[in-house]
Amino acid sequence: MLASVGGTARADSTWSEYGQGDSPRPLDQLTESACDIDLSLRGAIAEVAMSQRLANPGPALLAATSVLELPPGAQLVEVAAQPDRRKTERSIVVDSAITSDVVESEAVLGADPVLATALVPLAGHPRFRLIVQPIQPDHDMTITARWLVAGELRDGEIRVTLPAHPGLKCRVVVHATPGPGTKVAHVRFNGVDAGGTTYELGDQDLTIGVELAFARAQPVVWTQTESLGNGFTARAITVATPGARLVGARRALLVIDGSRSMELVGRHNVKKLVRAIAGALPKGSELEAIFYDRTAARVFPSWTQPTATALSTLDTMIDNRPAGNGSDTAAAFALAKSMIEEDGPTPLVVLISDGVLGDIAANSLSTALATQKKGVEVHALVVEPGRMRDPDTDAVRDAVVKFGGSYTVLQTETLDRELANAADWLRPAWLQLALPGRTDFPEQLAAGTGVVRVDIVRSPAAVKLSSRRTQIAARPAPSTAFAQLALGAEPEALAGGVELAMTPGGFSEVRRRHPAADAEHSLVVLASAGKVAANRRAMIAGGGPFTRMVAFGDPAFPPEVRVGTVTATGGSAIDDKTLELLFRTQLQPAAYSCYQKAISRSAALAGTVTFQLEIGRGELTRATVRGLGDTAFDACVLDAAYLVTPPLPNPDFNVDDRTVANYPITFAVRENKPFAVAGDADSASPLDISAIKGGVPRGAIKAGDTSTPLGDLRVTPNP
Repeated sequence: MLASVGGTARADSTWSEYGQGDSPRPLDQLTESACDIDLSLRGAIAEVAMSQRLANPGPALLAATSVLELPPGAQLVEVAAQPDRRKTERSIVVDSAITSDVVESEAVLGADPVLATALVPLAGHPRFRLIVQPIQPDHDMTITARWLVAGELRDGEIRVTLPAHPGLKCRVVVHATPGPGTKVAHVRFNGVDAGGTTYELGDQDLTIGVELAFARAQPVVWTQTESLGNGFTARAITVATPGARLVGARRALLVIDGSRSMELVGRHNVKKLVRAIAGALPKGSELEAIFYDRTAARVFPSWTQPTATALSTLDTMIDNRPAGNGSDTAAAFALAKSMIEEDGPTPLVVLISDGVLGDIAANSLSTALATQKKGVEVHALVVEPGRMRDPDTDAVRDAVVKFGGSYTVLQTETLDRELANAADWLRPAWLQLALPGRTDFPEQLAAGTGVVRVDIVRSPAAVKLSSRRTQIAARPAPSTAFAQLALGAEPEALAGGVELAMTPGGFSEVRRRHPAADAEHSLVVLASAGKVAANRRAMIAGGGPFTRMVAFGDPAFPPEVRVGTVTATGGSAIDDKTLELLFRTQLQPAAYSCYQKAISRSAALAGTVTFQLEIGRGELTRATVRGLGDTAFDACVLDAAYLVTPPLPNPDFNVDDRTVANYPITFAVRENKPFAVAGDADSASPLDISAIKGGVPRGAIKAGDTSTPLGDLRVTPNP
């Protein structure tokens, strides 16, 4: 399929001009007279060629320079020069450490027309400086930059974003040939169907979306390969899923974690999530909400439309609700079950949590939500503060798998950008996905999304995608050159990359055959004029030394500074001394008060109460008590345990830990006075998530042997 858009001239430009000994300045004499972009999408791999014509109407001899910005993940693979629309000269790759000499005789060897060197990336965007040697008066030069990038699969489209091009507006031509099992349904430019409409790339980014029509209601898997030589092959695996939009009015039941650890996520972020979800629901939809910590409570007396008043009510509750200890998500899901079974449409269950649920059984949430009503979906939004990661989510993932839905992880640092994708969060995902031999493949893909993975292999084997319900064999997509995308990845991240890097000279030899500009390599168009030009080119292409030939020296460009970041981490916010202080000053007095009340009813009540306390992210997530058999007393000391207030960690400094402490207190009456004698506290504290393979242990956690004796303490009753 072919789509085109055209452009008109503008006064400003991305190019600068300079003469001998001058500093670069905006174009004055030189003009950018044409800009054309050709985008060829084969499968989900895009090859983009951007051609810009610079004209010199005279009278001075002037050179030009520009900074070329590419989409994240793109590889600049070629630059080319075409003087006066004659023969096009293409680049070769050289080491980035370059020396230059001034041309002495053009009859012997002329200047190298174009050089492309890598600059420091900006916000993930690769950047390159293009330097064009002087253009003679009344002549022109067309500079073409060609790059590769994997498309982003979102909302049923393969998307490629072209960075803005201030100055002359560019004419864009798109050729789209997707893989088998799909065809092109629409081509959109910034969300607008291109049929019969003219678009331009100007001073705003342009997102090109190729919407796919699927032959069947299941994912497609495509493979593409390219020989690297030396017995290695670059391989691209693309998985794309058919889109599924919310159609018609729906009910959405928000299950919102209001426990203390959510303070690290921030109440303002919870309000943003609620409003984004409400905004993504189709017109006429209804909303309800459950807030929970140790207990769960319904918000509205009945289902309500997400009006400004209803959302304001939720905002007020989020702002004013006390952040309590405990995260009884199972109780919240049990309440959700009763609401699901009310008359009316089956709602979507949307969980908003930080994933700190405590040590609960993997099937506890799916069991609590078990309902005979058809069409239930569970969509989980797990928000991670700072460097902390979702620790206790096996039960959530199990519920998503059992009922269908999706599991989305969000970071507080990037949440504002992700809010625009709220509709994706409410789409059912393809679950339990796996590609044999690929540990980097996601376990789920939301409807209308997909991934592209590149690797380097010795002998490409057949690829088969497995999911919860089916297996799908890969089919070959249209062939295209994409080796540089594989070579541009970290070698250790690729299936055969380590072996290739270990092969003597292997990686550098393959890189010469498949050139790209990066921090260690530049692209240069060599001079074609002069007696020695042909022999020089052959020598450099074979790995010989390179000295760049220039008509006059380059100007002084601003220095490129690579800014590094130092990440400092501290220990746990909960250590043994902190535990001792919490138990002595918070738990013991409250438990003693319970005992005082109890012996007024049962004077013979005595014995040892053992507390098991789970603490994570400043929250007492779960408490259990082995009590004395007195119902009222046992309930009272359990309540006392939930009054313990651990310190909140700094998510950008403290390690993400989980503490399990066993703490005994012996109660007795001596000389007609109640006594509470603290025992030794066994604690597994802290558990460093980043140091444990697979994250927080999912099974029972056994306390370590560390002890913090508190001694025989006689608690003074509160007045």
